[in-house]
Parts: sequence; structure tokens; C-alpha cells
Amino acid sequence: MRSELADRFPHICRSMRDQEFIKNPFALTLEGLVKSDGVLRDKDDSRYLDDATNWVLGWDVNPKQRTLDDSLIKWREELDNSGRAMREAELERQSSRVKLRSGAQIQACANEFSDIDQLGLATRIADLEEEERVIVGGSDVLKKLKEDRDSATVQLEESQNTRDEVLQRIGGVEARAERNESRMTSLRSLLVKSMDEFIEETIGEDSADSETRELAEKRREELFKDIATEFGEPPEKPDDIEESARLASHKLDAKIHKLDSGLDKFRDKNVAAMQRFIADAKNQAFRDELNLELEEGYNDSTYASFEEIRRQIQEEDLAKNRLRFEELLRVQVPEEVSGFSEALESHRDRIRKRINELNEHLSRVTFDRKEETYIQLKFEDAGDDGVRKFKKLRRHALEGDLEADDEDERRRERYHRVEHFLAELELDTNWTERVIDVRNWFKFRADEFYKDEDTLRQSYSGAAGKSGGEKNRLASTILATAIAYQYGIDVGGKQTETFRLVAVDEMFSKTDDEFSQYLLDLFKEFHLQLLIVQPLDAKIHVVQKYVERYHVVERRDGLSFVGDLSVKEYLGEQLEVEPEDEELEGETIEADS
Repeated sequence: MRSELADRFPHICRSMRDQEFIKNPFALTLEGLVKSDGVLRDKDDSRYLDDATNWVLGWDVNPKQRTLDDSLIKWREELDNSGRAMREAELERQSSRVKLRSGAQIQACANEFSDIDQLGLATRIADLEEEERVIVGGSDVLKKLKEDRDSATVQLEESQNTRDEVLQRIGGVEARAERNESRMTSLRSLLVKSMDEFIEETIGEDSADSETRELAEKRREELFKDIATEFGEPPEKPDDIEESARLASHKLDAKIHKLDSGLDKFRDKNVAAMQRFIADAKNQAFRDELNLELEEGYNDSTYASFEEIRRQIQEEDLAKNRLRFEELLRVQVPEEVSGFSEALESHRDRIRKRINELNEHLSRVTFDRKEETYIQLKFEDAGDDGVRKFKKLRRHALEGDLEADDEDERRRERYHRVEHFLAELELDTNWTERVIDVRNWFKFRADEFYKDEDTLRQSYSGAAGKSGGEKNRLASTILATAIAYQYGIDVGGKQTETFRLVAVDEMFSKTDDEFSQYLLDLFKEFHLQLLIVQPLDAKIHVVQKYVERYHVVERRDGLSFVGDLSVKEYLGEQLEVEPEDEELEGETIEADS
């Protein structure tokens, strides 16, 4: 940048025009003289040197920008002032045009000033009225005629008003006469209809003998007398009928309101009694059958279910069965639920006892022969929310109510708790099956201990992160333990007379000899009678020292033949057997030695 500026503008700057300015081909002064390539250019004095608007942009453009902004503001103010002056002139021009147009209209409709002089015309009218008043006041005859005219005008207006009033009264009388006639006709038809309906309801049939109709008419007359006694004698004037009907309606409404109030009190009393019946613990058995819905008001359906319960109690004579029901509440129901709870607790204790027995037996079984370890099964609370809820409901159903003073109330409360407990069990069968299985109450794991020091080596809560050999050894140990648990093995003896058969199919085909021997020793340790299904291959030597007899199956011409021989016989005839066509079965025995 510096090189480019030096190349384009090699001028020297001088404070005034001196020898250096004259000698150099490129120079400039503070007054504005510029010499480029030896050519002198005189300065332009038409603008001030301090006018930043003409400055060339350099490193700082702020002075020029401020000057331009100030100029812009100044010209905008002048523009606004000019626009304001133009609008004022335009308004003045329009006002002058309106005045000019008004003057032209006045000139067109009036030739003289007197034609538009309203003030002079009003003064002339006032003078004429004053002149008329003076003339009239000065003549007595004219005054008397004016008074007679005024009096006649008043009498005429009174006569017209009287005439209008008479005509109006005549019209009202005629209208009332027509209305009364129509009303009388309607009342006569209503009276005849009510008489006929009363007679029909009284005698019960349309066609009856004259004596029956006379009896009905006599009852009707008595009814009319009761009505007259209650509401007074009927009015004689037609105009009084509406007033009498209105008073009778008000009286009937008051009587109906009084009856409705009595019915409301009776209804509230009945509803309160129904609610007390439902809330009473003695009536717990009827709650599902009762329905006290008051959304649509108190009607027949409201107490229909209660009436049905009342009829059932009366017909079945439930009061006589009260003693038997109370005996069930007191003894049988709690005993059955308690027996169920004791059975679950017994099963839980039995599982704990069996696991302890198996642990005693497992302590003599070497799990890892290199490290000399053994396996112990550990159990703890499963921490399952469903099991905790079940135990809480069971405990609540069997606990006694110490707050109730009455023995009957305690029995009913205990029965309701048992009922709630059974209802929860019936609500979700899957949940019920899970929580009543006592095995789900526990969470099991297998701990491996060193035999010498009885210290923990590691724990197995699952097979994750274990090698294939560890998984197989752990699974086989747990499997053998589970089988022994199902057979109920007694640690104290061999139990040779019991039947504890376990059949395995090609169990050693994919295992090494060491692990196969471990499994066979494990089954032997648990005194299990083993039936091994095994092809006659290289693995057959693993089971030889653990079996007593062989059952050799051979296929010939599509038929299967079974041969029975001892281990010694098999070893003596081993060369004569075809391995590819045979399948071997063996069974372990519990030898004395």
C-alpha cells in the first residue's frame, strides 16, 4: 500500500510556496497549490478549505460524514419549511376561492342589499306587530269578539272530548259484551265436558242406567258445594269471573306449594334413611344391589331397589340367619384366610430349610478343582412391589381392630378387610398367581467360597461376563441342585431305596472330558440314578466307570433290536460292534464301594 501511494502521489508537502516547491515537479502547499509532473494547478477559492464535503476519503471518513449529515439535516429542515409554506398557501387559495364563489352566488340571487338584509326585515316585522297591538287595544268591540271566539273554541274542544269519551265507552262496552258472550260459551262447554267426565269417572262406563247417572250428578252437586265452601260463591257479574279465577288459582298454588314442601321434607327424610341404610356396616352385603341415584329427581325408581331389598329380607327371613352369619364372620372366614397365610409361610420356611440342606451338601462338592472352592446358594427378599403389596394386604386382612369397642363391629370390620383382600386377588389373576408363588418372594444367587479359608471368591447373580466353562459348571451345579431339591434328598444318607431317575440325551457330546467327569461326579454326589443316552463314539469312555449296564440299540433291515449286557461284557465284545449304526444307553447306580 505504501509503495503504491508513493508511486501515485510522490508530492512533497510545503507550508508555503518556496524554492523547494518550485524545484520539485510534484509538490503541494497548505493553501491548496498543487504541482503535478511540473504543471502548476492554482487552487479553487470558491470553497472553504475547512469544508470537509470536498475532502478526499482517506484513513478517517468521520469528519466528512459528519459534515454531510449536518448538511442533510439542514436541507431537510428547509424542505419541510417549504412544504409547510406551500400547504398554507394552498389553504389560503382554497379559502379565497370559496369566498369568491359565495360572492358570485349572492350577486346572482340579489340585485340590491335590501334583498339580503335580514336584520332590517326583522326590525320591520317587530314594528308591524307593535302597531297591530296598539290598534287592537284601542277597540272594545274587537276585544269582545275575540273573547267570544276564545270561549266558543274552549266549549267546542270540551264537547269533542266528551263525544270521544262516550264513543270510547260504547266501544269498550261492546267489546266486553262480545268477550263475555265468548267466555260464557266457553264456560258452558267446559262445564258440560267436566260434568260428562265426572259422571264417566264416577260410574265407570259411558252407558249407565238413569239411577246411576242421577247418583253421579248428586255427587257432582256435592263437589260444587265443596268448591263454593273452599273458594266462595261464584260471582254474578261476568267481569268478576277473571278476578275470582285468579284468586282461586293463587289459593290452589299456595296449597300445592304447601303439599310440595311436605313432600320435599318426606323425600329428604326417606333419602337420609336410605343413606343411613347404605352406610351402616350391617348392610354391607346389600350395597352392590342398591342404587341411590338422585340426578333425575326423587321418583319410583329411586326407592325401587330398596323396596326389593325389603321384600327379600321379609321373604327370606334373613333375621333368623343372623347367628349363623355372625359365626361365619367370627370363626370360619378368618380361619380359612389364616390357614391360607400359614400355608404360604410354611412353604417359605420349607424353601429356606431345603436351601440350607442343599448348601450343607454343596459344601462337600468341589466346584472348582484347581482353586478348591464350593458353591453356596443365598437367598434374600426379592424387593418386588407386587409381593410387598400382597403381604401388606394379607397382614391387614388378618390383623385385629383394636379401636372398635363392639365385638360385632370388630367382626364386621375384619370381614370387610378379608373381602377387600379377596377382591384384590380376583382383580388380576396373573398378578395373583405370581405373588402367591412363594418362590417369587426370594431373589437367589450363588456364592463361591474357598474351602480352606471359607472366604468369598465371587458371586453369581447371572451368567453375564462369565466364560463358557464357568457358565456350564454353574448351570450344571444349579441344575443338579434343583433336581435334588425336587426329589427331596436327605443329606444324612444315600436313600438307595428311593426312585430318583434323571435322563440326559447326548449331554457329553460337546463337552470336554474334564467337565464331563465333573458332571458325573456331581450327579453321583447327589445320589441321582442317571440314564444316559449317548452315541457309540469316542465319548463313550467317559461314562464307563460310572455305569453298570449297557442297553445297545441296533437297527437291522429297518428294525430296531435292543441288547442288554454289563460293562465287562461290553468291553469284551467291543471289537464286534459297528459304531456308526449303534446308539448307547447307560444308567448309573449307587454302588456300595
